[in-house]
Amino acid sequence: MARKRITVAKLTVFVLVFLLIFWLAIGTAMFSAFFEIMFPPSEEPEDEAPGTCAAEGERVGGEREPAYCCGNLTALNGVGGYEGACIPPLPTAAYYVCADCGNGVCDIKNNENKCNCPQDCRI
Repeated sequence: MARKRITVAKLTVFVLVFLLIFWLAIGTAMFSAFFEIMFPPSEEPEDEAPGTCAAEGERVGGEREPAYCCGNLTALNGVGGYEGACIPPLPTAAYYVCADCGNGVCDIKNNENKCNCPQDCRI
């Protein structure tokens, strides 16, 4: 039986290929970990996710509240109805609630009134 001889050149090539594969595997894992630390994934998708806009009846603009109303909803001053002339209250005392102004229903629980939603709340 003839014995195959492994030459130094073949052994060197085998070791180099093994080291290259090992280096690529370790390097890729390290790069991936580094990239994830430097650029963590966003907690919310970039599309409009739940919680990024306020639904009808929800408040907007305050701390830990959505910044805007969803869809065609309108942010209406939340202090309450106006009496007499339509003079809005001071903005510092106000909060805003999302309402479906223009749907033909004067929804006072969502702060619609004759001054901020005349389409729905006629005099």
